[in-house]
Amino acid sequence: MKFFSTEGGIYKFMTRLWDMIKLNFLWLICSLPIVTIGVSTIAAFTITLKMVEEKEGYIARAFFKAFKANFKQGMVIGCLLYTSPSPRDS
Repeated sequence: MKFFSTEGGIYKFMTRLWDMIKLNFLWLICSLPIVTIGVSTIAAFTITLKMVEEKEGYIARAFFKAFKANFKQGMVIGCLLYTSPSPRDS
């Protein structure tokens, strides 16, 4: 029965769902300090793009590698996002 085998649709769906749960959990944990929310978002987006191209490996390892690689840029984006005035303030 190929439906329940490792090549079947349910197995692939459940694997992808579990990877997304892990990725969202990593994003949540790493963006608890408000300053690093930009870095976490960039890392999660990078891993999501790799998942679409089916080039991802270990989710946590790739997430922290992308987190480290984009730390400076993400910090700047996060700080600009939370320090810029919103249009409703004027």
